[in-house]
Amino acid sequence: MGCDVCGIFLNVQPNDRSTQFGLLYRTRALSRDFSAAGITLLKHGGTVAPLEERKVRELMQALELRADIRLAERWVLLAAAPVVNTYQSVNGYVRYDAYGLGDPFAILRYQLVNTKCLSPDTTGLLIHRLLVGAGVKAPLGRSDVTYLGERLHPDAQPGTGSWDALVSLEYAVRSGRNGLLFTALGRLNTADTHGVRLGHTASGTLELFRTFKLGAVQVMPSLGAYLETAGHDDLKGTEQEQTGGTTWFGSAGLRAYWKNWMLSATYQKALGWNIGDEMTATDTRVVAGLSYFLKNN
Repeated sequence: MGCDVCGIFLNVQPNDRSTQFGLLYRTRALSRDFSAAGITLLKHGGTVAPLEERKVRELMQALELRADIRLAERWVLLAAAPVVNTYQSVNGYVRYDAYGLGDPFAILRYQLVNTKCLSPDTTGLLIHRLLVGAGVKAPLGRSDVTYLGERLHPDAQPGTGSWDALVSLEYAVRSGRNGLLFTALGRLNTADTHGVRLGHTASGTLELFRTFKLGAVQVMPSLGAYLETAGHDDLKGTEQEQTGGTTWFGSAGLRAYWKNWMLSATYQKALGWNIGDEMTATDTRVVAGLSYFLKNN
């Protein structure tokens, strides 16, 4: 489900006219208790005895090197390359703990709108920013990782093994110290060499924020919601109806700016989900990053 193995995080930020480089850490905790009457094939971990109750716990982590490069007045290129860890235990026993390079991606974004106030006093004025983008995720990560001699399921691999198309939208509106941020991302997947096509995914975040000055530091706390949805996986032309689904989250974040540096952290708690019988449910997501801006016009 738009999972953090192959997930992509977008973050609208005030220094929108600056090139930045940074590190981004993403982690997702998942769990689900499958009863004895449940399914016998776990999407993320192979087969188990059909009458065994299963307590499945998963952790997905990624450390991502990224660059957000302003190419021209209206063109911005976001590129990133992650290192990924996937972990699963069933009834307290480790099923796999895999590491490897993930799939790099690039999104070229075009700035449709960026209104600027000509007066130093912006009180009561609405300032808008809108970017749309398209890009690609390349199958350059590991998709053949084994654990204890067994090849891992495609969902547990650091890379997907497929070329995937990406589309994005980012919108921010601000009046004085208050504002609203919205980001959306869609991923259209193709099949890998084994005929596995992960379900197409879409996700969106809506945040309300307020900025404060604390000496030389500017902080921006935010509250909002995050939604992600995925279609069914496809195996050699056969739709896997017990996959995919939708999860919705509450979200709280904090960004801090000092000189040319930005430190950010976002915590998201799943409030509900409607997912396929083979899916493990997300409990929490955490995203944290450190960025350096080359300039701040």
